Amino acid sequence: MRSMYARHAALAAERQVITQEMQKLVDEGDQIFRMLRESLKDHYGKRNEKLVEFGLQPFRSEPRV
Repeated sequence: MRSMYARHAALAAERQVITQEMQKLVDEGDQIFRMLRESLKDHYGKRNEKLVEFGLQPFRSEPRV
C-alpha cells in the first residue's frame, strides 16, 4: 500500500509539472497571436477591410446622424 501511495504522489507531481508546461506553451501562443494581430493592424491599418480575411474586425466608426 505504501508503494502505491508513493507512486500516486509521484504521478500527481508529474501531472502538475506537465500542466505548468502546457500553460506556459498556451501563454506563449497567446502572446504570439496578439503580436500577429497587432502587426496586421499596423501593416494594413486598423480600418482596412482586408483584416476580415484574417479573422479580425476592422475599426468601423458609428454612422453620424
